[in-house]
This record gives sequence, structure tokens and C-alpha cells, in this order.
Amino acid sequence: MWQPSRALSDSTSEPPKWQAEDTLVSITGQRVKFSPTSSLKSGRFLTGSMPHGVQLLTTSPTAKVFALVSRALRPRIEVYTYPELAQTAVLSSDEASEYTALTFSHDGKWLLCATGGGSLRLIIWLWKTRQILVSAELSFPCTRLSVCPCNSSLICAETSQSLQVWRASSVYEHWDLACVDVNAPDAPMGGAWSAHAWGDVKPSSSDAALAVLFAGIETGAVVAAELSSVGATPLSVATVQSSSELVLAAESGVSGLHADSTHLLVASRDGVIAWYAIGAYGAPLFTLAACGPVRALVPSPNKKTFLVTNTDGATYLVTPKVRTFIL
Repeated sequence: MWQPSRALSDSTSEPPKWQAEDTLVSITGQRVKFSPTSSLKSGRFLTGSMPHGVQLLTTSPTAKVFALVSRALRPRIEVYTYPELAQTAVLSSDEASEYTALTFSHDGKWLLCATGGGSLRLIIWLWKTRQILVSAELSFPCTRLSVCPCNSSLICAETSQSLQVWRASSVYEHWDLACVDVNAPDAPMGGAWSAHAWGDVKPSSSDAALAVLFAGIETGAVVAAELSSVGATPLSVATVQSSSELVLAAESGVSGLHADSTHLLVASRDGVIAWYAIGAYGAPLFTLAACGPVRALVPSPNKKTFLVTNTDGATYLVTPKVRTFIL
């Protein structure tokens, strides 16, 4: 069963993020606020002037840093340490007139961004040395980036029309990026991707297997794509399970996903959050009727607690409590 959810805030402009196990960070008006998990109404603010507000915000609990992009004609990425809230790096590139997505690798060593405007690019920064490791042209404006937790060379770039997986690789200190498209067999033409999440462990189906990516569609289906590397091909989609094989009923559309080594958590826009055992998708182990349609599902650093934000902006702290099931 699920423990009762606890309301943290009645309204936030953007879903909060985890900065530490007991600390959340959110954009409040034109400022960045750090709050204890007990209440988003208390906490402290990042000092400094951001007259036009914050466009993007991402955190790395592992490296104890966070990064933001302020709204500006020539935006730049600013990296700060936590809990000192001291600026440690400023990143700017001639390739970027606009940023549309921002995320750290899981170890916090890389900072990845997607640019928009006249130049659509994926850029990987070595933010500590303020150097670009590698960049590549994107074929679509990316709205969300994520890095595989079990293989930091794998990156997913998502928009509603397209889902691409990129692999960063080096040969004699030269870095390159190769990509492959993930296609849902039964999704409408043009795609309707709404969420994605990486599996926590490397698949064991073959030596060439790299990782598994779960992705949700507006129709409510979830697909599982196994990424592999064979011979001279740096990246390919080995298999894609369609929704006819991966049955996860969420008729109003998938709005959030989280996967670990044994379970898959699926949030939908009809307000239901379901917990499935990996490989057994016929029926959920248990479900939670959330307080309104789910907008975002964000796991804590230890993956034991989740922030659930609904479409009205209310945020709840939810802890799944595993129990024994008799089938």
C-alpha cells in the first residue's frame, strides 16, 4: 500500500527538484528557493538579481551543485555549490542563443544542455574546467534531457514528436556523439511522447546490450527499448516492446515514469500512479489515486520518496511502502 501523501505546497510555478535528501529547490517568482521537505513555505533564497526570472534549473545531489539559466537575450549557464550557494562557474557558448533543456550526469561531472532558437544543438560541458567536451546538431527542439544512471555515455533527448538516444564515445581523446531514433510501433504518426525513464541496471540479454529505456506515450502506452552496440555500430535499438506486450493501462496519457532494478512506476494524467514489477506488466502491484492529474514525478536521491506535482501546481511527498502479495 501507499502511505498517505503529504501536501508540501498549494502551488508552484515549476515542479520542485531534489537538492539533497531533505532539501527541495524550486523557482518561486523570479527567485530560486531552497526548502526543507517538511514545508516549501519555509527556506532560504539564492541571492542575486534575476530581473526576468529563471528559465531552467537542474541539480546534482551527488556533486552538491545546481545550475540555472536566467531569462535573458544572451543567456548563460550559472553553476553554484550547495549548501554554500556560491557561484563556481559561468558557461556560455556562441552556439547558444536559447536553452531548452538542462541536466547533470549522475556523477555530476558533465552538464548537458539543449539549445534552441536558430541553432539546435546538444552540448556536453565539463563545467569544472568550463570546456565543451562535445556537441552535435539536434534534429528537433529538445524539451527534456536525461542521462542513463548505469551508463553515463547514454543520453535521451525528448520532445513530443521525437525520442532520440545519443551515445558519447571517445577514440584517442577525440569525443563523438552518435544517435538513434526510438519509434513506438503503435504510436500515431509523428509521435506523441510524454515521458521517459532509464532502467537502473544494465540488461543481461546479450554482451552487446547497453541499457533499457522506458518511454510513455499520450495514448497511455509504455514501450521498453533495449539499446545495444554491435561491431562498428556505436548505438542501435535492439528491441522495442510495444504496448501490446507491455500492458500498462493509463488511458489519459503517461505523465511520469521511474524505473529501478526491480520496479517500474507509472504516473498518468488521470491521476493514477501504479507500481509494476519489471517483467510482469499485466497488473500493477498497487496503485495510488493522486490528488488530481499528475504533471511530474520526481524521485529523491535515494529513490525511496517521490515528489508528485499535479497539473494545478500542488506538490505532494509520497513514500511507497512495499508489502507481500499473494497471487
